[in-house]
Amino acid sequence: MKIKLSIIDRINFSVLFPQQGTILIQMIVRDISSKIEISADESKKIELKQVSDKLFWNVEKASKLEKDFEFSETEVNFLKGRVDEIDKEGKVTLQVLDLFNKIRETK
Repeated sequence: MKIKLSIIDRINFSVLFPQQGTILIQMIVRDISSKIEISADESKKIELKQVSDKLFWNVEKASKLEKDFEFSETEVNFLKGRVDEIDKEGKVTLQVLDLFNKIRETK
């Protein structure tokens, strides 16, 4: 199943990853992380830099790097479950709203 993700979506993905969980859950997290990882080349293109605990990048250049990522049914089900959990906890922020909607709309 494909999901079109922007650089911002990929940066925000960490919100979906639990710090702890079963071996299976952490394997799924690791696999998803490796798929969406921002490459050194992409980092250079968008001028990604970290200052203290914040990331900065060239928004105009980043907007041109949106691309499709293929996820397995298991991965999509995990992501949808995490979106639902975070929603039920009332912890959805505007920063991740677009990403969460993309995940929810995936079929």
